[in-house]
Amino acid sequence: MATSGGGGVLWVTVPGATRAPLLAWMAWLMFAAVGAPLLAERIGPAGAAILVVGVGWILARRIPPPIERLRHYHLDDTEVTVIGPGGRVLRLPWESVERVTQSRLTLTLHGAGMRVAIPMLPLVGRGIWAPVLARVVPELAEDLWARLDEGEKVDLVPGLEPDSRALAWWAWGPVAVACVLGIGPVGLAIAVALAIVERAVALVRAHIGTVTLQRAGLALRSGLRGVFVSWPRVEVMRAAYGLLVGPSDGRCGRVRTTLPNYCAAAPVIELRAQLGTSQHAHVSFRARIAEGRLAVVGEVEPSA
Repeated sequence: MATSGGGGVLWVTVPGATRAPLLAWMAWLMFAAVGAPLLAERIGPAGAAILVVGVGWILARRIPPPIERLRHYHLDDTEVTVIGPGGRVLRLPWESVERVTQSRLTLTLHGAGMRVAIPMLPLVGRGIWAPVLARVVPELAEDLWARLDEGEKVDLVPGLEPDSRALAWWAWGPVAVACVLGIGPVGLAIAVALAIVERAVALVRAHIGTVTLQRAGLALRSGLRGVFVSWPRVEVMRAAYGLLVGPSDGRCGRVRTTLPNYCAAAPVIELRAQLGTSQHAHVSFRARIAEGRLAVVGEVEPSA
């Protein structure tokens, strides 16, 4: 792996969240405990349960869990360290990162049996989003390239949205409180049914959004239709929220930025599309940073 063009020394600590999410959660929990039972007298237990779960679902997509107020994230050239809650400390070296996923709220790193969700806002605000990715993406891209060369099939499966941890804080916990304090067993049954249906729909959406990379080409969906395109026929265009990929004479699909390892998969897809069936001995990837933007470029060492 190589990094050039402004990576610089990385040494910064960012908070997991401000006080706002904690205050918002406390106010929302108070409403669930006091307001929802009162509301149930007017619109019924089912209506109150649906309201709490629905609003909680929206909040889970837009606001970090309140526990993030108790965490800090320290990032340096060798690792990311999670500090808190309390005296808890987790360290994840950059070379141990196996998967990176970007969402609206977090940049989530997986590796060494750990999950580290760094808040996105301070990463972007302090201009360290690109330097952080530059430390992990080139190696992930090289690993993905090698796996494809070995004939392995790689599925890029989107995570459930919202995350189940966030739903537990903003939807499931508050509705449980509301049921205990006044909505009753009918509201609880409705809430449980809603939770099951919502997670089932989230699983279906994740299945539909899966992109599969293979040695011969890639498979994705265009609308509800599955499409497979061999690498010599792949055309790639950068667009909002990802890549548009497909044959020049057919339907195209979108490889979304929210897919796991998107930042590594995008340069691999682009280079595979350029090379088609061309023979090559080795490919290395470099990260380049300019004006706060990250570019990952593949360099081919031709066969002798």
